[in-house]
Amino acid sequence: MLKKYRSTFKLLIFSICVAAFFINAIPADKSQDFSNYERLPVKTVLFPLKRAIISSNIDSTLKEYKFKEGECFTENALLITLDNNYYYQTFLKAKAAEIEARAASEFADKNFNNTSDIFKKGAIGNLEFEKSRLEKEIAKSRLDFAEANLKLSESDLESCSIKAPFSGRLTKKLLNEHEFVKKGQPVLEIIDDNHLLAVMHIPSGERYSMKIGQTLRIKVDETGSMHTGNVYEIAGEVDPGSRTFQVKALIDNRKGNLSAGMSGVLIEKNNEK
Repeated sequence: MLKKYRSTFKLLIFSICVAAFFINAIPADKSQDFSNYERLPVKTVLFPLKRAIISSNIDSTLKEYKFKEGECFTENALLITLDNNYYYQTFLKAKAAEIEARAASEFADKNFNNTSDIFKKGAIGNLEFEKSRLEKEIAKSRLDFAEANLKLSESDLESCSIKAPFSGRLTKKLLNEHEFVKKGQPVLEIIDDNHLLAVMHIPSGERYSMKIGQTLRIKVDETGSMHTGNVYEIAGEVDPGSRTFQVKALIDNRKGNLSAGMSGVLIEKNNEK
């Protein structure tokens, strides 16, 4: 009987050892292992602070680009000229019509004032007085119409010169010179890379340690240089798939040492603003 128990005990020990061997042999699900997650390097990509696709406000012909792709410009710099011949002639017509309407309105005002004085003396009837007042109102309405027309023609003429809404760099020409451009059609793309946004994804465990204005140090891969930025925006939610949240840090690039599209890695974050 004792031998029988010994054999059973040995068989049990053997079964446990075999089971332990196979359990250890099964590879762990690495996708669920987050033990070293926060020690992974935080990669970042540099984006321009502003980006805009500029469109034409009128139908015309593209005459000339004032900058080449990659060149820098300042705010309000002239970027493109469009053919303005038609709009200049329209402006002259609108200006002449506005001058005529203003003169007619001033004459109607004077005539109404004279008629009003005569009416008060009883020299003319009510019909003449009302006719004079109507002429004054019609003249004023025509002047308002002429002034609005003049402002529209001025706006169209100004639209023949497309200026930069901010300082930056021309990244792409979307049309060739001498091609016809329709109203609302994109003609060029610009960016503001005087300041860059370093966009990165931080582990969710550090969500409440990140603050607006916090200082971050970033090493850029392409240049190997170190740069300091301040937290500009923090995402309002955590991505459940990656267990990270997005952070954007603002980097001063007025010297032009960096370019949008470069990448890097977060080296250090200062917990004090």
